[in-house]
Amino acid sequence: MQLLDWKLEDILKHYKKFKPKDIKFFISKKIIEFPLTGEDLIKLNALHKIWRSKKALALQLKNFSRQHRERILKESYSGANSRLEQWLYTRIANLKESGKKVYAEQLIKEVIRHFNLKNTKKTEKELRRLIRNIKERVRYQVKSKEQKSNKYNKEKQKSNQYNQTICKGNHDDSQNR
Repeated sequence: MQLLDWKLEDILKHYKKFKPKDIKFFISKKIIEFPLTGEDLIKLNALHKIWRSKKALALQLKNFSRQHRERILKESYSGANSRLEQWLYTRIANLKESGKKVYAEQLIKEVIRHFNLKNTKKTEKELRRLIRNIKERVRYQVKSKEQKSNKYNKEKQKSNQYNQTICKGNHDDSQNR
């Protein structure tokens, strides 16, 4: 088995659809090894042909329930890289959706208790930074949703006004006859 002296940058340059996270995922699942072998290149070529294609994604997703697909989508929007980040994102999003305020101090206490973390200044500082970033992400996503909803409601309102005008005009004509 011949080892190739490709670096991560070389792989990404050659296989444009892959991101560093993808290659690390392949390595963690033992699909490929690092350093690469000739066999690994064959696997990467095959994966590259279908990677990020709508058809391949659709084939995979259709085996999940609607609820599971929605959860997958929500997790992908969160941009979370760990269980802790995913937990925080879900917790903050649920609080925001229910109209409650999000208090960093309370979340820090919950995280420390839930994940059995040491309560140090460094931990608290890192959690504060993480909470601030996630709150910003959630705020942006909620704002985007509201804008889309407002746009849809305005279009629907215009359509209803137009339909009422037409119906009213037809009704007046029938009475005049």
